[in-house]
Amino acid sequence: MTVLFSQRRRVDVLDKLTAFFSADSAIAGLVLVGSSADTVTDDFSGLDFLVVVSNGAVFPSVYRKWKYRLRDIFDVAYEYEAESGIDRASYAMMLSDYLEVTFFFTPYKSLVVHRRPWHIIFDQTASEDLSSTLQARFRTERIVGPARTYQLMVNSIWQPILKCVAALNRNEIWRALHMLERIRHQTIELAALNHDLDMRHYNEVDQLPDEILTHMAQTMPNSTNRVAIREALLATTHLFFRQAEHFEERLQFKMVEDVRDRMLAYINAHA
Repeated sequence: MTVLFSQRRRVDVLDKLTAFFSADSAIAGLVLVGSSADTVTDDFSGLDFLVVVSNGAVFPSVYRKWKYRLRDIFDVAYEYEAESGIDRASYAMMLSDYLEVTFFFTPYKSLVVHRRPWHIIFDQTASEDLSSTLQARFRTERIVGPARTYQLMVNSIWQPILKCVAALNRNEIWRALHMLERIRHQTIELAALNHDLDMRHYNEVDQLPDEILTHMAQTMPNSTNRVAIREALLATTHLFFRQAEHFEERLQFKMVEDVRDRMLAYINAHA
């Protein structure tokens, strides 16, 4: 029989991590982020931490030390290192009782905040204020981040569309479905961007307006035959460009019209 962690266990892990990290002078602060920082959690809520490394510390060394130390502190069933670089790292572990704990390590000088809420566990910066820095970096990211993400989406959406149409013509059904999923993912990501929702692991996608969720259901093919995939491709592409137009109205961009007309004409002519 599997034993799932309790809320008490979740608090115990939080307390233990707070004690260990705060005893290290190389750690400037510890922050709970995303849904982990919400006061309302359920029996399946894990813990997500932003671990802020002091500017004077050698970041790769500090991260490696803590990655190995965390293995010794807890009974780790599985672990996963998603990223490891000179100024950021991501490390996740599943404890033996299925509690998921994820750590995002970053130097103070490179601190970037993409989402709310957050809750500062401790701040031991010498001459800075972690709360003020989080607020300032979050405001900057809200201005710069969405525009940067949007431009990348519009500049790249043509590729999975072309590949999906090509796969349909070659009768490569599963490749076509894969490319359709890529277009759907970008569409959902753009809709979430329009409504200031967290897209990481689709955390808040189910909070999109019912109208959008209804349209999203139409992007799922009801069969694996070519006609069904073509209909889903058209529905997905139309929804993507509707969301793009909505975004451009908000931020006063003007770049999607030509891409929309070319892609829809291509699908109608060749899919």
